[in-house]
Amino acid sequence: MANTIDNTDDIIDSRDVIARREELEGERDGLAEASTDAEGDVLAAQDDDTLEEAETARMAAYQALEAWKSEYGEELANLTALCEQAEGYADDWEHGAQLIRDSYFKEYAQQFADDIGAIDRNASWPCTCIDWDQAARELQMDYTSVEFDGVTYWVR
Repeated sequence: MANTIDNTDDIIDSRDVIARREELEGERDGLAEASTDAEGDVLAAQDDDTLEEAETARMAAYQALEAWKSEYGEELANLTALCEQAEGYADDWEHGAQLIRDSYFKEYAQQFADDIGAIDRNASWPCTCIDWDQAARELQMDYTSVEFDGVTYWVR
């Protein structure tokens, strides 16, 4: 199983969200299909022994699906909601958009400024006096906020 994605991650890659969602959907669909097949086997049973076996298999398939829903259903619902919300705001959603946790955005802005060469790593004053809270707020103007399981993330 792929790594889970949760709202404690500072940065989330949309490709990981998509992959995890597809993995969970595949598991759920496989279990649902097995449950449907088991229902069909019950209906097709020809004698009491076959019916008993089919009923046992049907119950096992149903319990497996219910156990999966109990363990992973909420995760799938949260990832689906995130995808539906964010893909409309991120042009590169399918190819790798970053979601930045709101509480991490200031550090992200500092790293981004460094990555693009806006800040000389060896510089001292006045670069050491930058108002990073203001810089982060200005950078956020290019981003849209989305909610993931009750936590705000920024995406563009």
